[in-house]
Amino acid sequence: DDYFMERMAGIPAPPRGMVFPEIRAAIHVPTPGVEWVSGEPVYLAEDPGYSSESPHALEAGQFLDGQLRWFDEIYVTGKTTEEIIETVRLRPWWRDVAKVVSDPHYKDAHHSTTSVGEIWLALTGHLPCGERVHLLPLIERIRTFLKPNVFSGKSPMVFSPRCKGALSELGLVPNRHGDIKPFMWVKDAEGNPTNVPDDKDIHAIK
Repeated sequence: DDYFMERMAGIPAPPRGMVFPEIRAAIHVPTPGVEWVSGEPVYLAEDPGYSSESPHALEAGQFLDGQLRWFDEIYVTGKTTEEIIETVRLRPWWRDVAKVVSDPHYKDAHHSTTSVGEIWLALTGHLPCGERVHLLPLIERIRTFLKPNVFSGKSPMVFSPRCKGALSELGLVPNRHGDIKPFMWVKDAEGNPTNVPDDKDIHAIK
């Protein structure tokens, strides 16, 4: 359907093969924007990255009125765990942080004599939690948060425009290199999407 609408009918459609073709700016990046609500619990979710090509993504969100609202983001490269924590602690919402969820392999990894989880605990008092989730179940779970409520028309999950890393991975804005490269399914030799996700450039989504 998307192929016909775009190529035959001339109506813009999401690129064929997007993992989340249901993403829409009008629904998932609402106006007025998503803002931090002081005094309500803040949840941090991170996917680490150490190299200059692999961003460290950390998303800050709140559950309010039945909605998961991602209101801020840190999406940087080449930073240590200590530097990420220092940046996070300067945010005004830091005092409301209730839980940190991190990649389980990452939080238990020892890059020196101290694991990353132990660094978080020592510097913030928060010990990151999290269990490994396979990518296909993760995709299906995220999809349930993107489907608008049939009665209210509101999405169970929304984003602030500040979450540029997440929005670029979803295909709504250019990435840090200025390219539109959403999370896609791997294509076969004939250019048709398979059921294998191409996850090499997703960080905020994870």
